Amino acid sequence: WSHVVLVVDGTTTAAGTAPAEGSSFCLGTLYVNGKKVASGDVFNEKANGRGTKMKTYFGANAWKNDGYYKGLVDEFVFTSEVLTENDVETYYLENAMATNQISKITKVSPDDGAELEVEYGTSLVNVKRELEKIPFKAAAEGEEEPMELPTTSDMWTVEDYEITSTGNVVATVKLMAPDGYLFKQGEGLSLSMTRTVMVKIKEPAIINAVQPSQTTLEVPYGTSEDAMKEQLAKLTFTVTTSDSSVYEIVNAKSKWTLTETENGYTAAFNLGTPEPGYKYAENLKVEVTVTVKQPIK
Repeated sequence: WSHVVLVVDGTTTAAGTAPAEGSSFCLGTLYVNGKKVASGDVFNEKANGRGTKMKTYFGANAWKNDGYYKGLVDEFVFTSEVLTENDVETYYLENAMATNQISKITKVSPDDGAELEVEYGTSLVNVKRELEKIPFKAAAEGEEEPMELPTTSDMWTVEDYEITSTGNVVATVKLMAPDGYLFKQGEGLSLSMTRTVMVKIKEPAIINAVQPSQTTLEVPYGTSEDAMKEQLAKLTFTVTTSDSSVYEIVNAKSKWTLTETENGYTAAFNLGTPEPGYKYAENLKVEVTVTVKQPIK
């Protein structure tokens, strides 16, 4: 048996906005065995006051060519309320325990407090990719071999994380029980279980200086700004880091900004975001003085 719930909310749409005037569509959410499996806009003639009844097809739909549902249905229920995710889980748990269709997961490893180390400056997307690699395993009553509990990035939340975060931050994952299983937590059973992981951010190496191969550049009178940037893009950089590691900076004319001065321009290079594991020294700048030759009269 499968426990199936469709929740129709006539006050909103899949986009999170109220149904447009005259629209017959609103948010529908489908749950199977207590878990949300799909959501989107569904047809509802009651939406936006267009009618007093909701046209409902059971075992079929409005398209004749789609055929009919083949199978058994038991304990069919309509409600007049919009069920929450917790409501749906409660209904499922009551049914699952009454029919004794589930196995109980009694242990999940690793426990809370597992650790993950990442480089300073790692993006949140990549932090979650590393968290996905943690091998969670579950042991169920009466089964010798533990089962894997894979995670996806959307199951993880990382508290107050930014690309410039330092020290330690806490990541939390909501593990979902596989079909046919429930987590045993104390005296109760649950579809989900949370685990926390301590994300440790390594100390970054400091980029103390970025020295261009030329700090001055002389161009003929009448040289366009675009041509100046092309010459600036030919410069190379010598980078000094706190740990003496080799760090390469790629030059490109799109990274240069020219500010006009009395005798030419000041060219400022946009360093951008450093590679993970590195941090720019405070107030670090890369500038080149561009002098424009006086014209021959």
